[in-house]
Amino acid sequence: MAMISDGDWNYDETVIKNLGQKYLKSYSDFTEDLDKIIEDEETLDSSKLLDLKPLSLQVAPHESADLVDLVKTENRGLNKVILVLASLCKEVSYLKSQLFNIFIPPILMYGERSDCDNLAKGEAQLMIGRVLPLLQELRCFITRSKEVAKNIICQLDILYGQQNVAQSIVTKDVHFISVFEALGTVFMMQVVLDEVIENSKLLSEHWALYRSILRSVHKSDQFNFEEKKLFAFERLLTALEVELFDGHIFQNCLKQKLNPLSNGFQNELSYSVSNILLAYDAASLSSKDQEVQLALLIPITLFMFQCTVFHVQDRKAFRQIWDLHKRVPFIQLAGPVMLPLSAFLKRSLPHSTKLIDKKNGSCCCAC
Repeated sequence: MAMISDGDWNYDETVIKNLGQKYLKSYSDFTEDLDKIIEDEETLDSSKLLDLKPLSLQVAPHESADLVDLVKTENRGLNKVILVLASLCKEVSYLKSQLFNIFIPPILMYGERSDCDNLAKGEAQLMIGRVLPLLQELRCFITRSKEVAKNIICQLDILYGQQNVAQSIVTKDVHFISVFEALGTVFMMQVVLDEVIENSKLLSEHWALYRSILRSVHKSDQFNFEEKKLFAFERLLTALEVELFDGHIFQNCLKQKLNPLSNGFQNELSYSVSNILLAYDAASLSSKDQEVQLALLIPITLFMFQCTVFHVQDRKAFRQIWDLHKRVPFIQLAGPVMLPLSAFLKRSLPHSTKLIDKKNGSCCCAC
């Protein structure tokens, strides 16, 4: 085969030169416009320069060392305990990142379209069809978070119960408050999911339309489908509806089946709730930062877990929690979704309402 030399190519150098000058002029215009914006003090003060983003860098730090490399003591039993608890806390942190970065934004933005008020016939069902994979992933996320919560509870119960790890770990006067905070973070995420889904009225309306059209498919012969696959699909939808749209994500986690928990675990849980509540000063309670407000739900949900599992009420802790709603009446969960704290307490702790003075809304229990 003969080789093709450069002289055999037939191209117009003028065309290439003109094309290069066109792109060079386009880049020159961009840099000139950027210079003008930078020189404009008003635009600079209004921080609009940040919206241009001519270049962006991903500078988030990542830990390069594994937990196995970090946890090294002479006590092998202690190494295993710390490694397990640290892994669970790391898992909770990952779940929280997934919730607020992957699941919450699409639910909040569902139906935010200019033509959403005048949808064509069948468009609502198509919108649900597009979001079904996300809802199934969310269902798996909820199952995973329940398993993580159960694992944390079991690990702490073994530590503080009668069963001692190889009889080599003494937990007296050792308080894993950060691990209880991780457990409360799982509960907090489930409260957020309950409220966000409940506030997405359009999602619930479209879901009902989607279920109704599936019921009509059974009564029609014009659709070519396998009845076995349709029944399997309907079972999946029923599971999604029960687990996501009934508003009981948090309560289902509290009431999941657990082995009988020890008195040592109960005492440590009560201790952790009290100490977490004491950590909130006047400055943190008046903060408008969303992370600070969400953290308030950690001791509250832990207290609810204590009341649900042990069927006892720490009156002092309840008074501290009830007094919170006077200083923080609403908690911002995500976007525009707000949680009225007093209503949430009354709904989640119905048996505690008798401890509240109905005349002035204060807690009337004795220490």
